[in-house]
Amino acid sequence: MTRRGCLPVSDWPEPDRDAWDAAHRRGGLLEDDGLAAHWAPATSSLIAGGYGRFLSFLIESGDLHASEKPATRVTRPRVEAYVAHLRQRNQSSTVAGRVARRSE
Repeated sequence: MTRRGCLPVSDWPEPDRDAWDAAHRRGGLLEDDGLAAHWAPATSSLIAGGYGRFLSFLIESGDLHASEKPATRVTRPRVEAYVAHLRQRNQSSTVAGRVARRSE
């Protein structure tokens, strides 16, 4: 893990990296852009850090299954456990920011 426990995109499980790449892909003549294709680099970095922190939490808790798709991985019980984990270590404004970054 890197500073502050945010797993870098290069270390994310393959399904997550694939989804990230698809979201940032520019479309062509007959293909739409990915949902994040027009994000500013700072926005992309902020969102990657938030999601990377969530993945780090899953690793720490032994609940990261590398082959699981991101849409399946983000469940209510996992997010609730993540928020509880963050509340033990951070101010409420930091917790809110982390959850907002992960969910955008």
